[in-house]
Amino acid sequence: MELGELLHNWYFRFVIIGLFVTVMERITPWRKNQNLIRPLLAQDIGWLVVNIYLFGLVAGPLVDIIDGGFDRLLETMGVVCPRYCNLLSALPLVVQVLVILVFLDFVEWGVHNLLHRVSFLWKFHRVHHSISIMDWIGNFRFHPLELLFYHLFKYVPGVLLGASSEAVMISGTFALLIGCLNHANLKISWGPFKYVLNSPVMHLWHHDARVRGSAGVNFGVVFSSWDYLFGTAFMPKSEVPDRIGFEGDEVYPRSFARRLLVPLLDK
Repeated sequence: MELGELLHNWYFRFVIIGLFVTVMERITPWRKNQNLIRPLLAQDIGWLVVNIYLFGLVAGPLVDIIDGGFDRLLETMGVVCPRYCNLLSALPLVVQVLVILVFLDFVEWGVHNLLHRVSFLWKFHRVHHSISIMDWIGNFRFHPLELLFYHLFKYVPGVLLGASSEAVMISGTFALLIGCLNHANLKISWGPFKYVLNSPVMHLWHHDARVRGSAGVNFGVVFSSWDYLFGTAFMPKSEVPDRIGFEGDEVYPRSFARRLLVPLLDK
């Protein structure tokens, strides 16, 4: 396989990013006493496999069916299907990448807000907030149905933009890198760019067991700008949370199977 084909392979890019962040965590760890081999590491690798690989195999066809049904519904209503608009396809690649990153990240910021404010959605998002030791692999401890929630909100704006596959690849890779870094054991705050990009220092406060604000803080995924614009930013100097997690997490199920089922069974 040629290098160009490898770079277009999502799994190859994921492995490269994972190796890069792992090495960085070993070379310059923020929390010196945090070991690579930690409690529930094997479970988090399981979440990674489920959410990165198996979810695509199972949910990919389902998502295609939902998308096709939505398109047909719009057509019966006499509405132009968003995927035919292709608003970005004729623009330069760099413009497409920037628009996708900014526009869809704002949508994700809003969805992340809802995950904390709507009790039904919080049942699923609690899986992610059950993290008690933060590293980049913890980024993938989340319930697979979260991906469906994000997709439902991103579908129309995503297909409406109609960006090229290269723009989607570049923006998706950058978002993956920032997401992994945000959960990594690295003391990165981006200096003056902290008002633009999310960081491990800022995101750690999102995982604070103490709920700050009305429903939490620092909901940004790639960009921190949304939190500064809408008053949900919290980044104190020279401090770290006393504990990460959520209230009541001491009795939250610890097994993979129960964490997968509890949001569906909890009333």
